[in-house]
Amino acid sequence: AIVVVEAHCINDMGDETFRPLYRQLKRLRDYTGQEVLFVACTATCTSKALKIIWDTLEFGHRPFWGITIGCERSNLSYITRILENKDDPVLDILHILPTILNAATRREDINKALLYCHSKNACRQVVRTLRKILPEHLRDCVQPFSSDGSDASKAGCWDGFMSGRYRILCATDAAGMGCNVPDVKYSIVFGLPRSLSVLAQRWGRAARDHTLMGVCILLV
Repeated sequence: AIVVVEAHCINDMGDETFRPLYRQLKRLRDYTGQEVLFVACTATCTSKALKIIWDTLEFGHRPFWGITIGCERSNLSYITRILENKDDPVLDILHILPTILNAATRREDINKALLYCHSKNACRQVVRTLRKILPEHLRDCVQPFSSDGSDASKAGCWDGFMSGRYRILCATDAAGMGCNVPDVKYSIVFGLPRSLSVLAQRWGRAARDHTLMGVCILLV
């Protein structure tokens, strides 16, 4: 079988300016014939995305089974608020930090959080502000994450976040799909994302361990 995971990317990213090859996956049929199964998996498939996936993978020429299990996550709570400090949005989320920050504060006292920004510059600003707030021994708990980092630096960042050395990542879409850190408490999105699918993907990074409770916040 040929399995396409995160199949919504065919719709979200498969335009001529970004990943046009995504829309050419049907060419695989020329090499596999009708006997090889094609499977498409996604947690965020809108009706529009399904139509594009269907056409791109040329479903419909043989028996088709569609399984919908929904994307409800009972261990997540959702909050949408007005962004009051547009020049320095960190001021809107200070509640995610420990009430008392001093030399005795430990890394594990800071809940893990993913903060999503629209640009790399916005990520860096958020990192700078948070590091000014934290005691010196905890400033490296906050790290930026974007696609322009080297593979080694991105892998090191994820490893540090997974292990707990890093507690807060300020990220672009580069920290969306494939992020399976189980104990993220907060997923916070600054500004409206380009689609509901993107928002669901970002919020879905929280509390991947379903025994934990996560908080998803959208600030607009």
